[in-house]
Parts: sequence; C-alpha cells; structure tokens
Amino acid sequence: MGDVLTAYNPYTGKVIKTYKKTSELELNEFNLISEKAFENWKNTPLDKRISKLKKIIDLLQKNRQALIDAQISEIGMPKKEAEESFANLIHRLNTFFEIDESYFNTNQEYPNNINNVISRVPYGKVLIITPWNHPLTIPLWQIVPALLAGNVVLWKPSEKALSVNEIICDLFKQLDLPKGTFNMIVGDYVEAQHILDTYSINLVCFTGSLSGGKLLQIKCGEKMIPSIMELGGKDALIVCKDADIESATDATIVGSLRHSGQLCSSIERIFVHTSVYDGFISVLLSKTKEIKINNPENIDTVIACLKDKKSEKHIVAQVKNALSKGATILQGSTDPNLEFPLILTNVDIKSDLFQEETFGPIIAINTYSSEDELVKKVNDCKYGLCCTIWTKNRYV
Repeated sequence: MGDVLTAYNPYTGKVIKTYKKTSELELNEFNLISEKAFENWKNTPLDKRISKLKKIIDLLQKNRQALIDAQISEIGMPKKEAEESFANLIHRLNTFFEIDESYFNTNQEYPNNINNVISRVPYGKVLIITPWNHPLTIPLWQIVPALLAGNVVLWKPSEKALSVNEIICDLFKQLDLPKGTFNMIVGDYVEAQHILDTYSINLVCFTGSLSGGKLLQIKCGEKMIPSIMELGGKDALIVCKDADIESATDATIVGSLRHSGQLCSSIERIFVHTSVYDGFISVLLSKTKEIKINNPENIDTVIACLKDKKSEKHIVAQVKNALSKGATILQGSTDPNLEFPLILTNVDIKSDLFQEETFGPIIAINTYSSEDELVKKVNDCKYGLCCTIWTKNRYV
C-alpha cells in the first residue's frame, strides 16, 4: 500500500492522471470513523436519510457531462452507451427513494391472534467492491440502497476507473452525511484483502469476475461474513426457426457489441436453428460489414476499444482455441492485428469461446436442429445470468 495508480485513456494511450493509493493509516481511520458513524446513521429516521441522499440526483445531473466524459476517456465507453446508462441510473435512483417504513417493518396477522413481525435492520459496515466497465451505475446501484437501509459504506471501486471514482466521491462529500458514513478506498486487490483480513466487516457486495468472486468467497467464509455477488456471464441468444431475422440480427449486434462487448450481460453464445442459419448469417454480415473500431467520443460509435492489453491477449487466446476446434472466422481478424467485430461460426460448445467469459466484441455462433439439442447445448456452461429467445411463438 502507499503506491500510486495511473488512469489512462485506452483509445489514445495517453495518461490522464495519477492517484495515490489509500494508505494503511487512512484505512485504519476509515474503519474507526465508520464504526462511530454507524451508531448515528442507523438511528437517523428513514425520511431524513432519504432527504440527505436524494440530493445525489441533483448533483449527478449537474455533473452529467463530466461523468459521461470521464467514462468515455478512461474506459473507452462509447458516448451513446454513457448517455443511455446515465439516464437509466437517474431513473433507478428515483425508484430507490420511493420506499417508506413499511419496507423495513411488516406485520402479518394470522388466525388465533398470531402475528408475524418482520423487521429489516442494517448490517453495519458494508464493503462494496465494484468493477471498471460501468463505473458510475453499478456503484450507485449498491451504495445508495446500502446507505438508505442505515448501513455505512466502505467502497473499493476498480483501480481502472479512477477519474470516475474521484467525481463520485466528491459528490458524496457534498451530501452532508455524518463523517465516516461513506468512505472511498483507492487501491486494488491488496487494499481489499487488507480490509477483510484486518477489520470487522458485516457484509460484502462484490461485482466482478468469477475468479475474483471465488477468492473473495474464501475470505468471507473464513470470517463468516455474508456476501452478495454478481459474477461473470455467458449469455445465450436463441434464434428459433420462426424468428424474425431482421429483429434477431439487430439484437445480436446490440447484445454482442454494445460497449465493445465489455458487459457481464453481453451476448456471448448464439444458437441458430439450422433451417434459418443461412438467412441469419447473410443478413447479419450485411449489417456488420460497415462496423469498425471508432473513437468513443463519436455518438454513432458501436465498438471503441478494449480496456487494456490483457483483454486483447485473452480474446486472442479464446479465438485461437475456437479455431483449433473447427470454428471459422466470417469477419474480423486476430492475426496480425485485432480487427473487430469478430464473427465466428461453427464454434464448438466445448471451446473456451463458449465456456469462459470473453468480454469483447465477438459474435460466436453455433447451430441446433431440435429443442432437445438446443437445451443441452445452452445448459452446457457453468455461467448463467441472461438469455433471450427470438420467436413468434409466445408459448415456446
């Protein structure tokens, strides 16, 4: 601890700013003041907590452009994605503030004068660890509800979205919360590990990779800390024989390439019925042939850039594995340079491209001829999360 971290623009490669990591001394202080703050904050009436926290919406809207620009420059988020996700965030936050005391305390009456009373109480100190790919929406979806419920928060955001994190932290400082109610930690896995090893944490919320979640779960298990985790995905898109091919191909492009494929809910496995396969491929390629890597600042950009070289190596390795198992590249390239979008067909369901999270602008396709075959193929993966089915039959 005590080192510096560097924020850089993945599209241009230029350094944005350097940040000092949170020191052990600062972590100790955060731990102590958050414990004191919890006794105050949990006893603050809900309407007053709502009144204080609801100001975050106005602050976000006043800083909308700065937050959008920071996401574009530091993580390469396409401008349209950044603008749409901001609007979604404001809508979601407004729904959070609609709660009242009945959400926390319910009384169910039963015959023979039996009452079932449910009281929901805050955990205490909540460690929230969030990823880089949506550095504004994902943190606030977790921080605000945690604070609303009367908890205090230690937030360890990704070290790959430092400038966005800085703005969020500055906005929370303007909310006039009791000192220690909200604390941001600048660091990487070293700081997160130190917090879990050293301090008393009452709940861990983690959004990130499966491998990171497994390591964190071991730590939580050792200290009996409850946890909430949203890990990787390998979402499937199914094209039935009666599907509207125009709609199905549009969904394939948006679902697979949005934010350059760097979403946990990206479409990463596509299963097309053999009877419509040729037509699906023809329409898909006619739509993707003009899509190229472009500046994330442009409003019409679909694919901007990958976050770092590690992501590039990961994708190249997955594609090579798929090719070795019989896949064919229809568009794009990995040799000598990466050219996106990458569209592969005849992808073996046992290949890494169908078994492990990709996190890149790739459209990977397999076929099926019966429902039994489809179900077997779709379920042959350790990941869940989302799935879409394209058909005109509502009762499929």
